[in-house]
Amino acid sequence: MTKFRPIFERFANLNLLVLIEDLRRGLVARNFFIDTFNGTLCPLAHGAMEFSARARDYKPLTHLTEEESFFVCWWDDLNFCYGQPTSKNEQLVEMLLGIYQERLDDADAVQKVMEQLPEGVAV
Repeated sequence: MTKFRPIFERFANLNLLVLIEDLRRGLVARNFFIDTFNGTLCPLAHGAMEFSARARDYKPLTHLTEEESFFVCWWDDLNFCYGQPTSKNEQLVEMLLGIYQERLDDADAVQKVMEQLPEGVAV
């Protein structure tokens, strides 16, 4: 699962949180980049579109990196490696929560440094 981490580290925080929630609720597409029938997106589509964009207006990626291609194969293959789709959801949520928590920790650390700066110091 860690081999997929760099793919999701590029996601904006809001896209990451929406993907986490969609995974928890089982609202993530498989075998489609965008499933317009069910109104769901695959995990990669969550990070590839602006939050305000409408799914039906989105055009799919035409070129995937090797890591992204491997992720798509893993995600879409219900029998690949880890078994059941719910297991994949849980594994992906756990990894995504780790990424998000690291970002929060980094922000807290920067805030503490900023609070310790002498008054009047421009940043």
